[in-house]
Amino acid sequence: MFGTITTLCTPRDASPRPGTCITIHVLLCSLLLMLANHGSFVHAQEPSSTVSRSFAIAPQPLSSALLQFSDATQIEVLFDATIARDLQTQGVSGDYAPEEALRMLLQDTGLSYRTTSAGSVTLEQAAGLPIVPAPTVQSPPTEPTPQAVSRPAAQKSVKVPEIVVKDVRERDDDAQTYIAEESTTATRTDTPIRDVPQSIQVITRKVIEEQRTFRLQNTLENVSGINATESAASLYDSLIIRGFSATDRSYFRNGLLDPFAQFTASDTYNIRRLEVLKGPAAVLYGQGDPGGVINIVTNKPLPNAGYSANVTLGNFNFYRSELDATGPLNADKTVLYRLNVAGQKAGSFIDYANRDLAAIAPSITWLMSSRTTLTVEADYLRRWSNDPYGLPAQGTILPNFNGPIPRNRSVTLGDFSTFNRTSY
Repeated sequence: MFGTITTLCTPRDASPRPGTCITIHVLLCSLLLMLANHGSFVHAQEPSSTVSRSFAIAPQPLSSALLQFSDATQIEVLFDATIARDLQTQGVSGDYAPEEALRMLLQDTGLSYRTTSAGSVTLEQAAGLPIVPAPTVQSPPTEPTPQAVSRPAAQKSVKVPEIVVKDVRERDDDAQTYIAEESTTATRTDTPIRDVPQSIQVITRKVIEEQRTFRLQNTLENVSGINATESAASLYDSLIIRGFSATDRSYFRNGLLDPFAQFTASDTYNIRRLEVLKGPAAVLYGQGDPGGVINIVTNKPLPNAGYSANVTLGNFNFYRSELDATGPLNADKTVLYRLNVAGQKAGSFIDYANRDLAAIAPSITWLMSSRTTLTVEADYLRRWSNDPYGLPAQGTILPNFNGPIPRNRSVTLGDFSTFNRTSY
């Protein structure tokens, strides 16, 4: 810095004070030196994009990495929060110029930057070109709701409630709960029961397994408003729903009419759940009875392999075994299978009243796309049984001159009075 020093002195004849000129000269020199040092200090503090700095920014979300970059370089970074959401950076470690360090932070993020006249940096989406900083402009650009990352500003973490998204088949696991949350019978869509203004009651697989009910009629006794009109030894499912007799139009299987379910005495070996829609809302199916409809939902293939087997023993020579297997058929889990098998051999306290059964239900599901699924299933059931009749009151309750009649007496033709049925 250059300057002119002017020495002020009084005339000789004015009898000046000793040392006045020397004092003024020294003061002026000191003042000029102080101003020069101050200017040099201010100039040295100005940030430069070419001066190397030490960075130690680890791989992390881009937003927090930009905050550390701003703290290290004193450069304000402006960006729209939506473009940096869910972006990760590889970080930067070592001595680099701020411009080079920022370029490394933005590598593989699809973002570029440009410098404003105020010395700040603005991030924007890269237009498919190499990330090259734009030239400096004279007027500050207009950015929609920019977010500034500066040293005083600190990000505050916000805890968001956990949201669990599951597959529809696993969202309501009927084998693990007594209460079902969704039903498809009332609206033909997977709708929460609490959002449906109809009377719906669901019996899950867990209820069936713990009660060990093997006949559809016995299982439906858990539903209010349904009463059985025949005994458990009957070969038919005879029910009354809200005062109306259930007919062949009251039974559905996976949402489709099953007019033979009433006459084959359906078994529960491959039933996932039972959905009962009670009241006149059953007319949704066109042929439903006014008392209600019963929708039988069968087991479906699952993407994860699983196997189960059980054996049940009881009195009157009751033996029953069941097998359930499911899983994928290929590595991509796009083709799934399920196989249910049941066998039963049982007698009764009534002579010749056997209840033997053999059943198998295979099914295959092809996940064609995210919106298209094809399921093919079959159900074969064979029953060997005898239809016993009751005994008269005389000889059982009332006196009989021929003597009492034993309770195990069969009034049929024995082995010649069989009633075997096959359904598939």
